[in-house]
Amino acid sequence: MIWPFYHQALLNFVIDDLKKYVLIILSVWSFSTLIPFANVGANNLIAFLMLYAIVILIKRLKITFDDYKKVFSGFILVPYGIAVLSIIILDLLGEKIAVAAEYSCYFMRGNYRPVSMMVSIGLFMWGTSWKVKTNKLINCLADATFGIYLFHMYPPVMKLLFENLFIINQVIYKPYAVLYCIAVTLGIFVVGVLIDLIRRVLFYYCTFMISRISVEKQT
Repeated sequence: MIWPFYHQALLNFVIDDLKKYVLIILSVWSFSTLIPFANVGANNLIAFLMLYAIVILIKRLKITFDDYKKVFSGFILVPYGIAVLSIIILDLLGEKIAVAAEYSCYFMRGNYRPVSMMVSIGLFMWGTSWKVKTNKLINCLADATFGIYLFHMYPPVMKLLFENLFIINQVIYKPYAVLYCIAVTLGIFVVGVLIDLIRRVLFYYCTFMISRISVEKQT
């Protein structure tokens, strides 16, 4: 699994080098996409790597939401405001310039784009300030979220889900579009939780069997 090695590599960076690393990956894979239709290899995996590095940097600098509440609130509200305005303005221009309409939702597409990155950071930091009582259900769902992300963002699974099973373009103009999207999201989440639970059981069983075999060999 690559994540423990990536995590350890980020921890081993000198803090100044980690800042440079974050700035470079954001410049190459996120800020560069402000240029219309520019993409130098950014994808959802790259977006996750960038966010992971940013979170490690935030933790190492001991930055909290309460200390920078206005900044992180701005990370959520300002990019969304700009994105919505861009959609309205470019859609209006699209009536005379066709390419403008094609570009109208550009800033909202892709988890690696500046709007998505800033909103994700703001929401993450906001979430760290929540006071939630822990219980087994919440812990179970929280533990499953990373597995759900990997499950539904795997390219063949994405193609199956959003090109064959749930074709959003066919319902986007229907009156029930919002409810449909919520239902699809919840359905994918529930299935993802079940798959992750099966994975945990299998891994537990395999670990148990390996430990038993090791004990028997030693005896």
